[in-house]
Amino acid sequence: EVAKDSSWMVSGSSDGTMKIWNIANLAKARDSYGISPDITYRKLPGRVVGVTVCEGTNRVAGVSDKGSVHVFTVEAGQDHRFKETKSRILSTKGRGSITTVTHADTLSKSLLIYGTHTGAVYCWDFRRER
Repeated sequence: EVAKDSSWMVSGSSDGTMKIWNIANLAKARDSYGISPDITYRKLPGRVVGVTVCEGTNRVAGVSDKGSVHVFTVEAGQDHRFKETKSRILSTKGRGSITTVTHADTLSKSLLIYGTHTGAVYCWDFRRER
């Protein structure tokens, strides 16, 4: 998924990693191989089954097939490379396998929304931290 300002994007993988890519670097090297991500987040257990950019927050969220929801903050450094500044693991105990994740930003709420294989939907409000 690409950030709203189109400066970076996040990808998820079956090896359990989420990667942050600088779009400018990808564009410059479109005809070459060996491009490295700015961030490789390795804390998710299992396969990454969904990622989302949380607009207006500089946060990225990813969910794994092991039922984990991880959120971390992405910031651009002075060298124009992105870095992870802090992360949070949300408790999903007893909620089942998570299959999807997205973010909704309204005037009053910044909601991380994730769904499970049973059809249940859960929300985390970043502004209220619950």
